[in-house]
Amino acid sequence: MLSFQHWCEWKGKNYIGAKDYNEFKQNADDYENYRGENVAQMNEVEQLRRELTQQINKDATEREELEASVGQVWDTKQLQEDFSVVGFGAPYVVVSRKADDVEGTLMFQHNPRFYYNFKEA
Repeated sequence: MLSFQHWCEWKGKNYIGAKDYNEFKQNADDYENYRGENVAQMNEVEQLRRELTQQINKDATEREELEASVGQVWDTKQLQEDFSVVGFGAPYVVVSRKADDVEGTLMFQHNPRFYYNFKEA
């Protein structure tokens, strides 16, 4: 999310040299509306991510079943051999494939812990 300074620069507004208090206040109000919209969107995405995580872990399957439905599956050791982990937010992990430095995402279930469904970014 943009800071107030960056938002003003992005919108072409002068956040320091506003002509008067009313101009500054309007810029600040517009910024708060921008932040509120982004926070609402982030909250919606966060809720969807949490629901997906719960569903995946409620229906967690053994490796053979998972491979039959999604293809290649990695356990934690195999993940570490093939990928560098960049970041994660369950049920996703952002990775860089060691063989060719291609970045992408994997999904994972918690127990048993398996990673699957690699998608290039």
